[in-house]
Amino acid sequence: MVIKAKTIESEVLVVGGGLAGVWAAIRAREKGKAVLWVDKAEPGKCGQSVFAAGDYDVLPPGEDIEDLTEKWMGNGLRSKELVREFLAQSWDRILEMEGWGIEFEKDEKGNYEIHTAHGEHKRVVSESYTAQRKLRKVAKDKGVKILGRIYVSDLLTIKGETKGAVGFNVRTGEAYKLKAKSVVMAAGPYGVKANNFQGVGFLSGDSLAMVFRAGGELYNTEFLRGNVGHTDYNTVGMARFTGSFGGKVMNAKGEYFLKQTVQDNSKLAVAMAKEVKEGRGPIYFDLTTITPEQYTLSRKILPHLFRTLDPAGVDIRKEPMPWMPVGYRSAGGLLHNYDFHTTLKGLYVAGDATGGGSLAWAMFTGCKAGEKAGEYAAKAASDIDDKQAEELLKEAFTPGERKGGLTPDQVTYEIQEIVVPYPVLILKSEATLNQALASIKKVIVQDVPKVYAVDPHQLMKANEARNMAIITEIIISASLMRKESRGTFFREDYPTQNDNEWLKWICVKKEDDKFALNLKPVLS
Repeated sequence: MVIKAKTIESEVLVVGGGLAGVWAAIRAREKGKAVLWVDKAEPGKCGQSVFAAGDYDVLPPGEDIEDLTEKWMGNGLRSKELVREFLAQSWDRILEMEGWGIEFEKDEKGNYEIHTAHGEHKRVVSESYTAQRKLRKVAKDKGVKILGRIYVSDLLTIKGETKGAVGFNVRTGEAYKLKAKSVVMAAGPYGVKANNFQGVGFLSGDSLAMVFRAGGELYNTEFLRGNVGHTDYNTVGMARFTGSFGGKVMNAKGEYFLKQTVQDNSKLAVAMAKEVKEGRGPIYFDLTTITPEQYTLSRKILPHLFRTLDPAGVDIRKEPMPWMPVGYRSAGGLLHNYDFHTTLKGLYVAGDATGGGSLAWAMFTGCKAGEKAGEYAAKAASDIDDKQAEELLKEAFTPGERKGGLTPDQVTYEIQEIVVPYPVLILKSEATLNQALASIKKVIVQDVPKVYAVDPHQLMKANEARNMAIITEIIISASLMRKESRGTFFREDYPTQNDNEWLKWICVKKEDDKFALNLKPVLS
């Protein structure tokens, strides 16, 4: 197979079209670097950010940063220094966005409306879809080169230093070598392309899989985070109703089985799964007490949600809705330092691939990763290994050479069948995890090599299926290793948190054709 590839050279390559990606591109460009911003969809019009509820975590002026930092520490596996830095700069990012014409909700006096959610987190609100498009224009006006419909399949490296990436156009099939002095990976977390939650149907773990294959290290992969939503419709953003909007969860007997409001949706999912397991399902969500003001705001900032519910005749104010955990994706990511520099030289990470997961965190990580990638590019050489690029492209294009076999959708469905059932996804145990591990290994060995593609779009899906499979194996393996419950991670056979033994990161790195798990201390 001979693949002719077009070479595009930049100083900083940003992979990922969401909020973290656009901020990384803007900041790298402000460092005076030639920036190429790419995504498998259209940068600035895609990613989870477009579908988000528009809540931006902030430290409002006058608030105690130490108090809010403690409330942000969650399961204890976050870096307190990074959380403090994130909060310290959060208000400035909101002002910067407003200076670019992005509107936030304000009261009649013109003051920002501060909402409290997920415990004591403080938030301001803006409609995400419009904000993303405006940020794309800011990047373009600053001179960022934007290239859409490019699926990045693998990273290019020389002696452990990142030199760019390879990929192809998902519509034309044209191959690309993307040569760069540094790279920011902002292509989102692992997911299994779930079709019950808008904004995660494109998540396949590409960022984690690419870095893993290139020799980079992953961490906290056993941690997943989810949302909650309507059982019957592909919804988005309904998590905001479980906290400050006063929604209540009840079982099939009409019992409100939670004695207090649960702000963490992953913990809520555990409680819901337990009810179902004990025979009190299905679960319903009662939002009949929502105020007119809350309802009006929700319609404004969640247009995608109501475009789904309105035609179906679903009025969230009228009666309890059938309810389920949805939209699970990874809460771990690429191992990095305080500068979001990964274990591969010249590769930085931003957004959900850092192991974080909010709009404000995406902005913070994108800003810092973009700045540091720009600084790195000022000192790095521009060169690639053409033989490596050719081999990686051949591997990416291999499904297109097969004349038959399994479709990408068939393998994706197999993976979903393994990982989505609640005894694996939510209420884990050694028995269920071992069964899932045996199943995913079978998929990797027997089914992934049979995947074929008849066009460039299906070729992208074939590569996504390969990525989902290997990251799923890693996640299940790390889940077996962690013998406790912590934050979003719950083991029925180890139901309590054990700081003495497990206040650590589980990290994973490729070794030949396998991988090894190891423990490392939490970044302070």
